[in-house]
Amino acid sequence: MIDASLNAMESIVNFRLEGSLKHHTIVPDGAYDATFFIAMNTRKWNALATADREAISKISGEALSAEWGRQFDLQNSAAIAKLKSTGHQFHDASPALVAKIREVNDAMIKDWVEAAKKDGVSDPAGMLAEYLSIYKSLAAK
Repeated sequence: MIDASLNAMESIVNFRLEGSLKHHTIVPDGAYDATFFIAMNTRKWNALATADREAISKISGEALSAEWGRQFDLQNSAAIAKLKSTGHQFHDASPALVAKIREVNDAMIKDWVEAAKKDGVSDPAGMLAEYLSIYKSLAAK
């Protein structure tokens, strides 16, 4: 039995949960995010031929991130269409639920800012504001 899950719609299809999760609450600005990365040992990287490093650099970083995001959006849209076509129900989050999510989020950020200051981050709120500004500008693309 699954009572609830915090996933993007593509995950419901890709994890084959569409038989168990048939009701979906849509939260404004989402309630799920993730960070993905590809890493390589420095010695292995340096052992690659210069041409190979240049080729990898050309398609990684921001270019890879943008393409990954495009592919995620395509999969997410396809999943929503599939779920809707099979009778899944989609509901907007109630104002009370949205308010509670914001309350919990604000408390988590406050705790993080305090912990970051204790760990020597001089302006964690400024760092977060810069991150959110970049994030919103990328989402608009």
